Amino acid sequence: MRLREVEKRTGIMERLAACFPDHREAQRVEPTVRELVAQRVYGLALGYEDWNDHDQLRGDALLAVLAEKEDPTGESRARERDRGKALAGKSTLNRLELTKAEGEQKERYQKMVLDPAAVDRLLGEVFVNS
Repeated sequence: MRLREVEKRTGIMERLAACFPDHREAQRVEPTVRELVAQRVYGLALGYEDWNDHDQLRGDALLAVLAEKEDPTGESRARERDRGKALAGKSTLNRLELTKAEGEQKERYQKMVLDPAAVDRLLGEVFVNS
């Protein structure tokens, strides 16, 4: 839980999530970019480096609490097939990580775009502040 304590003190997940402009229609998607970033970072910290692991981890309530999901059980998810799974699956996480930096709103699947310059600035700020 120390990683979460550091995150609470620094707000690093929120700051990292801000490096991914999100062109998705907010009313049509459930996981926020911040939740996706948190799920992936905490998953990596726990030793789950493969995206396939996240299909099983989707139902892990403790990981959902770490990612600050409002409903860590996933019972209130909009799609019936997702109920009981609070977290994103491998395909959604894959889109977050593999989207081209020049992705646009018109793209069908790749609408969360990494801003590499923003990540560079964030890493520089974190280094200087430490």
